[in-house]
Amino acid sequence: DEDFFRLLAMASTVCTYHSGETMVHLGTTDRNVLHILTGWVVCYTGDGEQVAQLGPGEIMGEVSFLEMGSLGARTQCVAHTDVECRVVSFAALQVLSRQPLFAARFYRGLAISCAVRCLYSLDTLNVRRRKFSTEMPTSEVDLLDNSVE
Repeated sequence: DEDFFRLLAMASTVCTYHSGETMVHLGTTDRNVLHILTGWVVCYTGDGEQVAQLGPGEIMGEVSFLEMGSLGARTQCVAHTDVECRVVSFAALQVLSRQPLFAARFYRGLAISCAVRCLYSLDTLNVRRRKFSTEMPTSEVDLLDNSVE
C-alpha cells in the first residue's frame, strides 16, 4: 500500500477548487480520475438534478476512465465547499497500470467505488419508484419491479 500511494502521489497533481467552481463540466471527454482530499462536491445531471454528493476519500471520474469511446461526462460536478483533490491523468494511469501490483490495487479501488455508487443509485431508484408507484396502476408497478431485478 505504501508503494501504491507513493506512485499515485508522484503521478498526480494536487488541485484546489473554490466553492461554486465547476470541477467537471458536463460532456467533457478528459478521462482524469480525481481523489477528493478535503471538501465536498455535488454532481448534477444535465437537467440540474442532484445525483451525488462526494467528500473526502471518494473518487470521481472513474466511469469516464473505464469507458472506451466515452461520450463525455454525464454529470457536472461543482465544489460545494473549497475542495482539494489529487488529479491523475488517464495517460499517467495507463503507464502505472502496467505494473501488476499497482493495477490490481487501483482497479480494485475503482470496482469498490463503482459498486458503492451502484448500490446508492439502486437505493435512490427504489425510493423514487415507491413514490412513483403510488401514482401508477398496479400492472405498471409490476412491470417496473421486474425490469429492475
